[in-house]
Amino acid sequence: AVYESTFYLNGKKVHYQQNGTEPFEVDVTDAFLPGKPNELLVSLRDWLAYSPKNRERLKKGEPLSLRRDMTYPVGHGMKWNGFGIPGPVTLETRPDVFVDDVFVVTNYREKKLKLRYKINNLSDAKRNVTVKPVVLDNGKPALTLPPKTVAIEPGKTQEFFIEKSWPNPTLWEPDAPHLYVLK
Repeated sequence: AVYESTFYLNGKKVHYQQNGTEPFEVDVTDAFLPGKPNELLVSLRDWLAYSPKNRERLKKGEPLSLRRDMTYPVGHGMKWNGFGIPGPVTLETRPDVFVDDVFVVTNYREKKLKLRYKINNLSDAKRNVTVKPVVLDNGKPALTLPPKTVAIEPGKTQEFFIEKSWPNPTLWEPDAPHLYVLK
């Protein structure tokens, strides 16, 4: 497992991450060279990242002490041979204005669906964005929420809510799992 990682793009440090077993994102925009070859280097360290005393023991050729002298809690199984990146790595581009997060709040008692959007504007200009959420059930619209237009200042993040009553959704049950997709 990877416990510590440092990311360099074109020789510039772009990110440091502890607890690399959890999913995370790295923004490399500032070091990226559009239209040119780019070199991404990733430095990884195993559980020894959280044990300075064990790093010293390793240098001296002494036996290591698992789960002792740790500066950070490590609660899952550690493997000595766990070097490398443990999961998939995806490199993606995003437009200057994008949906960073959508938090879905369901309220069964009030028969309502509420969405909290977080949209980033990384551009140098104010942008007007219109969000038109639709809940799909097997690819077909099950609920269309009202569209909302927001103005987002350059370099800022805008959060807002969109909600609508939903009187009869099909509920998820262990014996009858039913999932919707938000588009």
